[in-house]
Amino acid sequence: MNGTNKRILALDTFLCLKVNNLTGKKFIDKTSYIISRLGDGSIYFIFLALFILFFNKPAFITSRDYLSAGALNGLFYKLVKNKVKRERPFIKLANINKIMPPPDEFSFPSGHSGAAAVFCYCTFYHMPIYVGVISFVWMLLVGFSRVYNGVHYPGDVLVGFLMGSLTAKMLIYVFNTDFIINLASLL
Repeated sequence: MNGTNKRILALDTFLCLKVNNLTGKKFIDKTSYIISRLGDGSIYFIFLALFILFFNKPAFITSRDYLSAGALNGLFYKLVKNKVKRERPFIKLANINKIMPPPDEFSFPSGHSGAAAVFCYCTFYHMPIYVGVISFVWMLLVGFSRVYNGVHYPGDVLVGFLMGSLTAKMLIYVFNTDFIINLASLL
């Protein structure tokens, strides 16, 4: 491992410990736990249905974008996670406070953060800007909670955000432009 990678991992570990060492306040611990649990995914289906109803959005197009981006991001994140196999902070670091059990064995990237980023990106695309801003705050809270709860490093969260955002951006572009028609005309 070269010097740059060592410095990045050292910073990731340092920030993880700083955030996780904030634990111990019952209200914040419980709130962080709840945010993380809600970030598991089922809440996004509820909000998608509410968005379609309250903002009078076309159900097929809106659902297609959210659900296909979420599914593809889930596939990407699983492939990367099983390839990289980074140990979770509470396993690798002795002084981590684990607030909750992780959903799986490995840390990199954060699937919760990726799902929150997909939701955020699709919300900015389909909904009024103020709803997008709220979803952005939600995304940040989910990411923070994953580090706070001792199940991810900040780098895991950032890469999850990046993967989720890029996946949503790519699929929204493919589905909502003439990309497919132009591609078919080349054949």
